[in-house]
Amino acid sequence: MSQSEADQEWKIEPALGKRDWWAAGYIYRGIPGTHQGQFVPVYHAPNVGGAGAYVDAMKEGCSRADAKARAAEWTRP
Repeated sequence: MSQSEADQEWKIEPALGKRDWWAAGYIYRGIPGTHQGQFVPVYHAPNVGGAGAYVDAMKEGCSRADAKARAAEWTRP
């Protein structure tokens, strides 16, 4: 994982095109004029708890694989 990924502004939003699902992602803060301020979803979960767990893990500096595993704990029946 890159150092800058943990420093991103991570958040959750309702997933577009997936009813009742949630997207975990970050706000892109790149080069001006290139989608700056756009939400970039990187993980989808069937509930807000799973998406929140992913975001929390990413803010702590976990890898995406570790964050996905942590989020999966929320989505088990």
